Amino acid sequence: MKKFLEIIKKHSEIFVIIALAIIFYTIFIHNIGTYSLMDVDETRYVSIARDMIFNQDYLTLLLNENFFFEKPPLYFWHECLSFYLWGVINEFTARFGVAILGFILSFAVYFSSKKVVNRNFGIISSLILATSLEFVILAKYAILDIVLAFYTGLALIVYFQTFFCKESNKKYFWWAFYLFSGLAVMAKGIPGIAIPFGTVFFASIITKRFKETFKPIYLIPGTVLFLLVVVPWHYI
Repeated sequence: MKKFLEIIKKHSEIFVIIALAIIFYTIFIHNIGTYSLMDVDETRYVSIARDMIFNQDYLTLLLNENFFFEKPPLYFWHECLSFYLWGVINEFTARFGVAILGFILSFAVYFSSKKVVNRNFGIISSLILATSLEFVILAKYAILDIVLAFYTGLALIVYFQTFFCKESNKKYFWWAFYLFSGLAVMAKGIPGIAIPFGTVFFASIITKRFKETFKPIYLIPGTVLFLLVVVPWHYI
């Protein structure tokens, strides 16, 4: 027993990651295929992704053979990737594409919080997110909101890392912020702009870092990355 405890202490980070992985798997992925698709959104969105695969057309969104351009396509691409990965279209594969995002974002919160403060803070922060009722619900149903939450979450994680990283690395976090914000737009349109950029606006004022957001080395490459993500599909 003493030797086992010594092994745990020596490799504590590995055991923490394994424990969190089990918890996150249980919360987000376990049993997601045991209940039927819920009307109206799940059935509608899954059918759009299914038709993308059947038609081999990943740019055109169709609902009951009618154009459906109310939403951008990123969620549906996630769904198609899940269908291809598992080789079948059913309740599990329909929800796996979104459930895995909840799993990954919880770990992203752990690692980023651990880096800024300490491991215990990372564990608590990730568990708070992973057990938040609305976040759990969104991550267990095949709807768009968790994809938006995932990419806005990543955008804000990398943004707040600019407060703590080395000055020479700050540009990379800013560029990642614009990249993830663009993906958030591709997940659900305007909220993908309003949430991350709105947060940055108020946070930069509160922390007196407003001028930093307009530094050309951050703004210009970041804007280019953002537009490269957002413009092509909307233009086509």
